Amino acid sequence: MTRVQVASFAEYGPYENVAATGGLEVRNAQLNGRKSGVSFVFENDRLDFIQIWKYEGKDFGEAKQAVLDVFDEMTEKFGGASLLHLDIKGPQGHDRDALSFFLDKTLSTAPALSDKWQKEKGVVATFRFDLVPASQPEGTRLHAQFMYAGRFHMFYVFLFQDRSDAPERAVESNIALEKF
Repeated sequence: MTRVQVASFAEYGPYENVAATGGLEVRNAQLNGRKSGVSFVFENDRLDFIQIWKYEGKDFGEAKQAVLDVFDEMTEKFGGASLLHLDIKGPQGHDRDALSFFLDKTLSTAPALSDKWQKEKGVVATFRFDLVPASQPEGTRLHAQFMYAGRFHMFYVFLFQDRSDAPERAVESNIALEKF
């Protein structure tokens, strides 16, 4: 789709221009009965990917719930989901309880760790993890990322819909440190 074609769906607007990506964004899209921000990013006037903002904020509990909601959606529609490059399993394999435990033991500690490293070493941390469905829909690829960005003291949960031929978007490292 082109930029004009995307913007023609007026019921989802108003669309705003995004200077950083050259894309379009709507803030009031309705997905599964919830309000979400959706970004459309283009390359050569062709839709390159869609980014759904499932959560943005400072509350770990809300961020955790957003990750679990994405996991539930992937499980219901695509037969499950797993974290890339991490092998976490509960009694039933990679299930919701195992993911919930993982979030409690990692992402919940991210703010305190990032603050500690900033005070002691002058660096801020970004904790980022990839979640993918067990099977992909035909002609496209789904990928979720959830993170804590120490620089902004914010949790983010995104769901991406990429072209099936798009480059992989998985992170190389789950924790990145940068000078503050």
